[in-house]
Amino acid sequence: TLLIEVCPQEAANRAAARDAGTHDRIGGRKPAYHARVAEAFERIANAESERFTRIDGNGAVEEIHDSILSALSPLLEPQS
Repeated sequence: TLLIEVCPQEAANRAAARDAGTHDRIGGRKPAYHARVAEAFERIANAESERFTRIDGNGAVEEIHDSILSALSPLLEPQS
C-alpha cells in the first residue's frame, strides 16, 4: 500500500486548483474531516509499517511520480 502524505495546506491548494471553484462530496468537507482521515491512515501505516510505503507528496509532481515508480518497481519485476 502506498501512502502519499501531503500537508493539509498543500492538499487544500491542489484541490482548489483542480476543482476550479466546485467540489465533490468528499472534497467539499471541512478541513477537520480531512485531518481525521489523514490521522487514521497514519495510524494504520504506523501499526502495519511492513505493509506500507510512505511517499512524500509535497514535492513537485515529477518527484512524487519518481518516488511512486521506485516504490512499485520491485513489485513489477518478473519473478524467477
